[in-house]
Amino acid sequence: MTECTPGPMDSGERNRRTATPRVSVIVPAYNHERFIGKTIESVLAQTFEEWELIVIDDGSSDNTAEIVRAFDDPRIHFESQGNIGAAPTINRGIGVARGEFVCVLNSDDVFAPSRMERLLREFADEPSLDAVFTHLEFIDDDGKLIRRYEGPAELWRDMDCAPSFAESEHLVLQLLAGNFVCTTSNLFCRRTVFDRLPPFKDLRYVHDHEFFLRLCYHLRVRVVPEALVSYRIHAQNTIKENEAQTDYELALVLADFLTTHDITRFLPSKTDSVDIESSALALFHSLNARSATQLMFALLSLNSQGVGLHEWLVAEMEARGGRMRSACTKHFAEYIDSYASAQDAWARWREANERLLAAKEEHKSLFAENQSTWSRLNEVNHELEEAASAWKESQQRIADLDTRLAESLAENEKLWKRYEAERLSGESERAASAAERANIEAERLKSEQFWKDGQEAWKQVEELNVRVTELDRKLGEQLDREKSLWQQHQETEKNVATLNNEREALASELADLRAEHERLLMSMTVKIGKFAVAPWSVAKRVLGRHKPDSDER
Repeated sequence: MTECTPGPMDSGERNRRTATPRVSVIVPAYNHERFIGKTIESVLAQTFEEWELIVIDDGSSDNTAEIVRAFDDPRIHFESQGNIGAAPTINRGIGVARGEFVCVLNSDDVFAPSRMERLLREFADEPSLDAVFTHLEFIDDDGKLIRRYEGPAELWRDMDCAPSFAESEHLVLQLLAGNFVCTTSNLFCRRTVFDRLPPFKDLRYVHDHEFFLRLCYHLRVRVVPEALVSYRIHAQNTIKENEAQTDYELALVLADFLTTHDITRFLPSKTDSVDIESSALALFHSLNARSATQLMFALLSLNSQGVGLHEWLVAEMEARGGRMRSACTKHFAEYIDSYASAQDAWARWREANERLLAAKEEHKSLFAENQSTWSRLNEVNHELEEAASAWKESQQRIADLDTRLAESLAENEKLWKRYEAERLSGESERAASAAERANIEAERLKSEQFWKDGQEAWKQVEELNVRVTELDRKLGEQLDREKSLWQQHQETEKNVATLNNEREALASELADLRAEHERLLMSMTVKIGKFAVAPWSVAKRVLGRHKPDSDER
């Protein structure tokens, strides 16, 4: 481990650290000025108070150190050093920890207030327990919940393979499928664990996974099904830094673990021997080296030849350069990029296809609406034809009434002139007989009736004119709407054509990416063939061992 110098500790701080704490919390801090305050506050907020907080600044270039120093609590111990990495920093913290129990809290994560109290109760209930993990919550930069993470069950949520280790009660087999613990912030163990196991290996990306494998293999560990730690997801997470390097380290760790540990002790057996076929199939469905499966197979094959692989693996884990790491990570990066490009093209093709389907549905809806408009337009045209016919009939009736009225007025005027002439002559009263007066009265009544009929007919004409005007207005609106729908229909047709072209282009791009993917897979297959020296001897060495009679966990 690289040499590092602790920060100054005055005599007052030394005096404050004389009381032995029950729990030691180790915080390896590096350039997390945005989050370190919340991390420390989550320890201060614990319902259990007999703890010490050891914060080691691993060469931060931001204000992390100033923020830590601003907290005034005698239980907080702060040191600073040059940058040496997370694993060596955690090991240094373990070296100065004084508590009966030790836990790690990364400088961007947060403890639930009851975490210490709850997990100490777990140890009190079962004194043989060495370490515990819990479920987690994933939070974002601002501390908002993204989702809950339920330990080993998360590894199998999207997998449908049997047999596998999905139902196994042995955590070491679960860890072969993936790091369900997620982070060193999820580790809570007895101080004696670090007396019985070697410390964290100096790996940049998978030091936690490597340590958890050894921990679960050798000691008694349990998962508490409660979310008692929040794991912060943000752009600066180390695991996101270099996926190819991460996969390289993972292959080294898994290969080393499988060659130095007898996992057959955890496999189902038939009387006194392991069921090779079932176990091999379960291991096939569970073992996950991500893109580095080819490298892990090559390493296991070499180990079967007795070439002293373990020492090389340990040296390679500690090294940061070398031809093997460079060549493998370059190959993994090409595979990862090709896969990501294919996934991106597939996602864009699906998006274009969904947009095309949506456009077709819109086109279908517009067509149905257009048909409805045409149907309504036909109904309006029919109503207009009926109104026009009624208007013509009314006009004819008005013309007939006008004729009859004119005739009645002419006859009335004729009679009136005759009456006036007779009255002026002085003989009108004597000459007019009762029949003539009745005739005049009848003609007068008839004239009045014609007048009333004419007024009623005129009223009907006005009503028909109003109705015709309203129907003309509705017809204009329907025609405008039909024009708009037709324009939308034309635009949708253009969009559908554009989307069809886009989907064809994406399909062509996806085909090219798939061809590139197939080329990379063929390259991997050829390379695997070069390393496949003795696959049966590997399976026999890894899976064919008998269960030991002792040291069961």
